[in-house]
Amino acid sequence: MITASFSANRNLKKVIPKGSVTLVEANKQLAIIETYAIEHQISENGELILSRDGKTIFKDDVEFGAGHAYVQSILSLVNHTLETVFEGTPPAQKEALISLISNGLNEVDNSSADISATSDKDSMAPKPTPPPVHEDIEPEDSNGSETYELTRTNYQLKTRQSRGGKRVAFHFHLPKFQIPHMRISLSKRLIKIVMSIVLIIVVGWASVFAIQLVKQHKNELPTYSSLISDKDYVKAAKLYPDKKLKIEQYLFDNKKIDDLKNFNSHYPTDNGKYDIAFYQKEWDKMLKVKGVRMTRVRKAQLVVAYLKTHRPDDAYRLNMELGNTKLTQSIAIEFIRNGQIDKATEINQTLKSGDLTDLINAGKSYQQVIEKYHGEVNDPGLSEAQRKDAADNLKVWQRNLKTLGE
Repeated sequence: MITASFSANRNLKKVIPKGSVTLVEANKQLAIIETYAIEHQISENGELILSRDGKTIFKDDVEFGAGHAYVQSILSLVNHTLETVFEGTPPAQKEALISLISNGLNEVDNSSADISATSDKDSMAPKPTPPPVHEDIEPEDSNGSETYELTRTNYQLKTRQSRGGKRVAFHFHLPKFQIPHMRISLSKRLIKIVMSIVLIIVVGWASVFAIQLVKQHKNELPTYSSLISDKDYVKAAKLYPDKKLKIEQYLFDNKKIDDLKNFNSHYPTDNGKYDIAFYQKEWDKMLKVKGVRMTRVRKAQLVVAYLKTHRPDDAYRLNMELGNTKLTQSIAIEFIRNGQIDKATEINQTLKSGDLTDLINAGKSYQQVIEKYHGEVNDPGLSEAQRKDAADNLKVWQRNLKTLGE
């Protein structure tokens, strides 16, 4: 009989059955768990284990709440795992497992039918035939041969002599055979031989069993969780290809940059290229990557990239969607550095930041000095030396404005 057991984190524990349940019950429970996860917007990994006679025949992680159609039944879940994770497994083995689970789901109680069949079988069994009663019969004529007649005559003559010459009815008694009682005695040598043979058989069977256990252990795949714990991310993606994006996201969220680079070299994705470019501060390269799955975190990173490339207007528009206060202040500072003091002032009307007010006032002062030196550079009434000094001062104050707030 096949049984099933589930395990999951605390978010799904209230709908996870405790201990082992029947295959039919597990099939119903699987759909219940998936429906619960979707309704409550829970995205969480669980584990499904199928056992038969105490031995595990199937084990895999299940991603609940992701809306995968194959999570609605155990048969489709197992089939999906065989077609993705175990795609190199011989088809005969896959079909055997699918057939085993399918039969387990369709299993019915045949106990009454077995009892009826046994009763019918007993009633139809032939009754023991009593041993035949042998009557005295006269020897049959063997084709009238002379040998037969001679034997018959001699027999009759002898019979008459024993009866005093009187004629009697001829009877032939079938010979009776008796099996002699046989007493078997086993010598010590014979016992040793028998015991040796039995020992050889037992040892041979144990060896075969041990070899099968070793092969089974080698064929058992490591779980996804164990591979992640062992930091074997490339192997995890190879054995569980449907989790590639999840692995890439895990490496990004945990800032495992070197592992992310190595993983992206084996399984390159647009998300991976984007994330690596961000951490390496390659802003122009990052902005050129297309097809990225834009989460809120990646959108915030894009705002940073716009600011680093002096594009505060683009950063401002994107941050309107995010509403990130810290980024809003950074955008206002970038407007000041670009000489767009009015936009920075407009932003600060909402933020009401004292620090930002000081920077705005400093920016206005810098801007006035810049305008002064800019006018002197182009003033034909000044000498060439004066215009050169004005140009040098202009560069200094422009640089001061660009680095304001750092």
